[in-house]
Amino acid sequence: MRRGDIRIFSGSYGVREFDAEDRDTSGRNQILSGEPVKGRVGTGNNFCRQLDNGEPVTIADFDIFVGIAKRDSSETASVDGKVEVDLVGPGSVIEGDATTAANIDTAAELIGLMFDHIAFDVSAASVFTLDEDENGGATNLALVIVGGDIIRTRVLAMVSHSSLVGGSRATA
Repeated sequence: MRRGDIRIFSGSYGVREFDAEDRDTSGRNQILSGEPVKGRVGTGNNFCRQLDNGEPVTIADFDIFVGIAKRDSSETASVDGKVEVDLVGPGSVIEGDATTAANIDTAAELIGLMFDHIAFDVSAASVFTLDEDENGGATNLALVIVGGDIIRTRVLAMVSHSSLVGGSRATA
């Protein structure tokens, strides 16, 4: 895990505080600043937590992509806490490292990735990257590559509205 894996590049929808379920009940690590967060999880579906590998998706009945944690969450092993989230919405652009840096270190490679639908990748060490290797369809992956930085091997991805609250979700 590391702080600041992912950030909102443009189009933040403001900051809001949400509940984070205690770690013993959720079985999850503390949410760190810079980690992507989803809602509708935990006991009673009333909590936020980190996205899983391969999310966010647009398929019906899955969790909702809420945004990027602005600060570390305050839950403990046994007590629920709060997490402050920088909200994303339709057209928000997020920035993060490419999963495979060698795939985005030339202008030609970046051009070839433009408008591919992707998701987050989460390593065994809980490091979040934008998975340019994914290249799935618009009906199931909720991020779209719209640019990048070939020197720093960073990806810019726009959030599709279908992964958000009120989005029109595809049916499986």
